Amino acid sequence: SASLGGAGESLWRLYVTEVTAQVALGGNASRIAVQSTGSLRYDLYAGPVTMDDVWTMNPFADQYWRVAQIVKGDAVQAVLSALHAQAPDAADLRASGTRQRARALASGLLPPYAATLTPVSEEAYELWTVDYDLAAVVRAYEAHTGELAHPVRVLEGRTSTDVWISWVQQAWPCNGTASLSAEAGRISEQRLSLLVLALALLVLLLLPLFLFRGRIRRICARSIAPTRPHVQMVESTASSMSNPAGGVAMRTKAAEERA
Repeated sequence: SASLGGAGESLWRLYVTEVTAQVALGGNASRIAVQSTGSLRYDLYAGPVTMDDVWTMNPFADQYWRVAQIVKGDAVQAVLSALHAQAPDAADLRASGTRQRARALASGLLPPYAATLTPVSEEAYELWTVDYDLAAVVRAYEAHTGELAHPVRVLEGRTSTDVWISWVQQAWPCNGTASLSAEAGRISEQRLSLLVLALALLVLLLLPLFLFRGRIRRICARSIAPTRPHVQMVESTASSMSNPAGGVAMRTKAAEERA
């Protein structure tokens, strides 16, 4: 896209002119999406692409909005110019911690905002954007057209991260779908391993109870039933207390015998 300036072969070019234009906009040249260039926060390296790679690169999961259905190309260009003019400068970005983007903006390699294509003055477009940029794009559109915007959420709530994943699966099937499927398989294997480990620990806890169940029953029975001598002593004591006269007669007889 010409709106990307010196970033023609960058990850942003791929995102704007391929990922967004083909998946989000469905390859429809009458739609144009405008958004800030701060949403990609990491590089995408060559090789197998995983879910983690996509989420690390594009972590914000912005939803898509249609700002207006019929916008002339010169109005779209005016909106872009207004967004560039009000964008934070490189010094502000460095202060906020986004140093890599600040360097790209300062060097002219990356503009503050990008569009999926270069608008043609007399052509009519649907103007799209994402959550993060919605308020700024609406303000610029209303200021330069004099019309009220009526934003509508599109793509049934699918996000920029969803769009990236779909594009990877379509464009890089060997590195995309296979890698994502392999990752899902690894997650399933990890869950299975945890389940097996939990079952093994349960068996280790229950096995001693099963092996020594007879001894455990005898110990429990011994601790519950009182011994016989104790029962006899309790009965003798109880008899003496219930018949005190008999006790006196026995003592008298014993005294006579000693005399």
